[in-house]
Amino acid sequence: MKKRVWTAVLAAAALGVPGGWAFAQAGGAEVQKSYDPDPAKRRTDGHTELRPIAGALVPLNSLTGQTLLLTGLELFIPLTTPLSLAIGGWGANGTDYTAAEFHVGVKYRFLDFHSVAIPFFLGGIQHTWGFPGGAAKDKRTATGFGFQGGMGIDFAATDRMRPGIQALFDFGPKLLPNAGVMVHGQVTIGITFVL
Repeated sequence: MKKRVWTAVLAAAALGVPGGWAFAQAGGAEVQKSYDPDPAKRRTDGHTELRPIAGALVPLNSLTGQTLLLTGLELFIPLTTPLSLAIGGWGANGTDYTAAEFHVGVKYRFLDFHSVAIPFFLGGIQHTWGFPGGAAKDKRTATGFGFQGGMGIDFAATDRMRPGIQALFDFGPKLLPNAGVMVHGQVTIGITFVL
Protein backbone atom coordinates (compact mmCIF):
# COMPACT_ATOMS: atom_id res chain seq x y z
CA MET A 1 0.00 0.00 0.00
CA LYS A 2 2.85 2.38 0.84
CA LYS A 3 4.42 1.81 -2.60
CA ARG A 4 1.14 2.65 -4.36
CA VAL A 5 0.70 5.84 -2.31
CA TRP A 6 4.24 7.07 -2.96
CA THR A 7 4.04 6.15 -6.66
CA ALA A 8 0.88 8.28 -6.96
CA VAL A 9 2.57 11.15 -5.06
CA LEU A 10 5.66 11.14 -7.26
CA ALA A 11 3.60 10.86 -10.44
CA ALA A 12 1.43 13.80 -9.39
CA ALA A 13 4.49 15.88 -8.60
CA ALA A 14 6.25 14.91 -11.83
CA LEU A 15 3.21 15.77 -13.95
CA GLY A 16 2.97 19.17 -12.33
CA VAL A 17 -0.32 18.55 -10.57
CA PRO A 18 -0.93 21.63 -8.37
CA GLY A 19 0.07 20.86 -4.81
CA GLY A 20 1.77 17.59 -5.79
CA TRP A 21 5.02 18.33 -3.93
CA ALA A 22 3.07 19.85 -1.03
CA PHE A 23 1.13 16.61 -0.76
CA ALA A 24 4.41 14.70 -0.80
CA GLN A 25 5.71 16.77 2.07
CA ALA A 26 2.53 17.01 4.18
CA GLY A 27 -0.31 14.78 3.03
CA GLY A 28 1.91 11.84 2.19
CA ALA A 29 3.33 11.87 5.69
CA GLU A 30 -0.21 11.79 7.09
CA VAL A 31 -1.12 8.79 4.94
CA GLN A 32 2.00 6.96 6.09
CA LYS A 33 1.27 7.84 9.72
CA SER A 34 -2.35 6.65 9.55
CA TYR A 35 -1.44 3.28 8.03
CA ASP A 36 -0.43 0.90 10.80
CA PRO A 37 0.90 -2.44 9.52
CA ASP A 38 0.40 -4.15 12.89
CA PRO A 39 -3.01 -5.92 12.65
CA ALA A 40 -3.19 -6.53 16.42
CA LYS A 41 -3.15 -2.77 17.09
CA ARG A 42 -5.60 -1.99 14.30
CA ARG A 43 -8.29 -4.22 15.73
CA THR A 44 -8.12 -3.82 19.50
CA ASP A 45 -7.01 -0.58 21.08
CA GLY A 46 -9.85 1.06 22.97
CA HIS A 47 -12.72 -0.13 20.79
CA THR A 48 -16.10 -1.32 22.05
CA GLU A 49 -17.44 -4.35 20.19
CA LEU A 50 -20.97 -5.58 19.46
CA ARG A 51 -21.59 -9.23 18.56
CA PRO A 52 -24.92 -10.69 17.37
CA ILE A 53 -24.93 -14.47 17.94
CA ALA A 54 -27.00 -17.48 16.84
CA GLY A 55 -26.67 -21.14 17.73
CA ALA A 56 -27.92 -23.92 19.96
CA LEU A 57 -28.47 -24.44 23.69
CA VAL A 58 -27.67 -28.11 24.40
CA PRO A 59 -29.00 -29.68 27.63
CA LEU A 60 -26.58 -31.76 29.67
CA ASN A 61 -28.55 -31.60 32.91
CA SER A 62 -30.54 -28.56 32.00
CA LEU A 63 -33.61 -26.54 32.81
CA THR A 64 -35.49 -27.54 29.67
CA GLY A 65 -34.36 -31.07 28.79
CA GLN A 66 -34.31 -30.26 25.05
CA THR A 67 -32.05 -28.50 22.56
CA LEU A 68 -33.17 -24.94 21.83
CA LEU A 69 -32.26 -22.58 19.01
CA LEU A 70 -30.93 -19.30 20.41
CA THR A 71 -30.22 -15.78 19.18
CA GLY A 72 -28.64 -13.04 21.25
CA LEU A 73 -26.36 -10.06 21.54
CA GLU A 74 -23.07 -9.46 23.37
CA LEU A 75 -21.29 -6.19 24.14
CA PHE A 76 -17.54 -6.09 24.86
CA ILE A 77 -16.12 -3.03 26.63
CA PRO A 78 -12.29 -2.80 26.63
CA LEU A 79 -10.48 -2.97 29.98
CA THR A 80 -6.98 -3.54 28.59
CA THR A 81 -5.81 -4.37 25.05
CA PRO A 82 -6.50 -8.14 25.29
CA LEU A 83 -9.16 -8.06 28.05
CA SER A 84 -12.78 -6.86 27.77
CA LEU A 85 -15.83 -6.76 30.00
CA ALA A 86 -18.54 -8.94 28.42
CA ILE A 87 -22.25 -8.21 28.90
CA GLY A 88 -24.88 -10.12 26.97
CA GLY A 89 -27.96 -12.23 26.77
CA TRP A 90 -30.00 -14.44 24.50
CA GLY A 91 -33.46 -15.81 23.93
CA ALA A 92 -34.05 -19.41 22.83
CA ASN A 93 -37.01 -21.34 21.53
CA GLY A 94 -37.88 -25.03 21.24
CA THR A 95 -40.88 -27.31 20.96
CA ASP A 96 -41.86 -27.24 24.64
CA TYR A 97 -39.78 -24.45 26.18
CA THR A 98 -38.76 -20.87 25.65
CA ALA A 99 -35.65 -19.78 27.53
CA ALA A 100 -33.68 -16.61 28.24
CA GLU A 101 -30.27 -15.88 29.72
CA PHE A 102 -28.27 -12.88 30.91
CA HIS A 103 -24.52 -12.99 31.58
CA VAL A 104 -21.66 -10.78 32.73
CA GLY A 105 -18.02 -11.77 32.46
CA VAL A 106 -14.70 -11.15 30.72
CA LYS A 107 -13.22 -12.04 27.35
CA TYR A 108 -9.46 -12.52 26.98
CA ARG A 109 -7.99 -12.57 23.46
CA PHE A 110 -4.65 -14.05 22.35
CA LEU A 111 -3.81 -11.26 19.92
CA ASP A 112 -0.31 -12.41 18.99
CA PHE A 113 -1.39 -15.93 18.06
CA HIS A 114 -1.92 -15.16 14.36
CA SER A 115 -2.45 -12.13 12.12
CA VAL A 116 -5.98 -13.31 11.19
CA ALA A 117 -7.10 -15.94 13.74
CA ILE A 118 -7.74 -14.61 17.26
CA PRO A 119 -8.47 -17.31 19.88
CA PHE A 120 -10.10 -16.25 23.14
CA PHE A 121 -11.41 -17.40 26.50
CA LEU A 122 -14.73 -16.31 28.02
CA GLY A 123 -15.77 -16.60 31.66
CA GLY A 124 -18.33 -15.11 34.02
CA ILE A 125 -21.67 -15.55 35.76
CA GLN A 126 -25.11 -16.07 34.26
CA HIS A 127 -28.80 -16.40 35.09
CA THR A 128 -31.16 -18.56 33.00
CA TRP A 129 -34.94 -18.86 32.84
CA GLY A 130 -36.99 -21.64 31.20
CA PHE A 131 -40.66 -20.98 30.38
CA PRO A 132 -42.75 -24.11 29.64
CA GLY A 133 -45.20 -24.40 26.75
CA GLY A 134 -46.54 -27.02 24.33
CA ALA A 135 -46.41 -30.49 25.89
CA ALA A 136 -44.71 -28.99 28.98
CA LYS A 137 -47.32 -26.25 29.55
CA ASP A 138 -48.41 -27.78 32.87
CA LYS A 139 -44.88 -27.54 34.27
CA ARG A 140 -43.62 -24.59 36.29
CA THR A 141 -41.11 -21.96 35.21
CA ALA A 142 -37.55 -23.12 35.81
CA THR A 143 -34.68 -20.84 36.75
CA GLY A 144 -31.07 -21.13 37.80
CA PHE A 145 -27.79 -19.27 38.00
CA GLY A 146 -24.16 -20.18 37.99
CA PHE A 147 -20.83 -19.90 36.26
CA GLN A 148 -20.07 -19.78 32.58
CA GLY A 149 -16.83 -20.62 30.80
CA GLY A 150 -15.56 -21.55 27.38
CA MET A 151 -13.48 -20.58 24.41
CA GLY A 152 -13.72 -19.63 20.78
CA ILE A 153 -11.95 -18.11 17.83
CA ASP A 154 -12.53 -14.97 15.76
CA PHE A 155 -11.23 -14.27 12.27
CA ALA A 156 -10.16 -10.74 11.36
CA ALA A 157 -12.00 -10.40 8.05
CA THR A 158 -11.55 -6.60 8.19
CA ASP A 159 -10.48 -4.08 10.82
CA ARG A 160 -14.16 -3.60 11.75
CA MET A 161 -15.68 -7.06 11.31
CA ARG A 162 -14.70 -10.45 12.78
CA PRO A 163 -16.80 -13.59 12.25
CA GLY A 164 -16.23 -16.33 14.79
CA ILE A 165 -17.45 -19.35 16.72
CA GLN A 166 -17.56 -20.07 20.46
CA ALA A 167 -18.52 -22.92 22.80
CA LEU A 168 -19.53 -22.31 26.43
CA PHE A 169 -20.65 -24.38 29.40
CA ASP A 170 -23.06 -23.06 32.04
CA PHE A 171 -23.17 -24.83 35.39
CA GLY A 172 -24.66 -24.01 38.78
CA PRO A 173 -27.65 -24.52 41.08
CA LYS A 174 -31.21 -24.73 39.79
CA LEU A 175 -33.52 -22.65 41.99
CA LEU A 176 -37.03 -23.34 40.70
CA PRO A 177 -39.29 -25.29 40.56
CA ASN A 178 -37.10 -27.38 42.89
CA ALA A 179 -33.45 -27.40 43.91
CA GLY A 180 -30.99 -29.20 41.71
CA VAL A 181 -28.03 -28.75 39.38
CA MET A 182 -28.17 -26.99 36.04
CA VAL A 183 -25.63 -27.81 33.32
CA HIS A 184 -25.94 -26.94 29.65
CA GLY A 185 -23.74 -26.02 26.73
CA GLN A 186 -23.92 -23.35 24.08
CA VAL A 187 -22.44 -23.45 20.61
CA THR A 188 -22.84 -20.18 18.74
CA ILE A 189 -21.56 -18.34 15.70
CA GLY A 190 -21.49 -14.59 15.44
CA ILE A 191 -19.96 -11.55 13.80
CA THR A 192 -18.15 -9.04 16.00
CA PHE A 193 -18.49 -5.42 14.85
CA VAL A 194 -15.81 -3.04 16.14
CA LEU A 195 -17.53 0.27 16.97
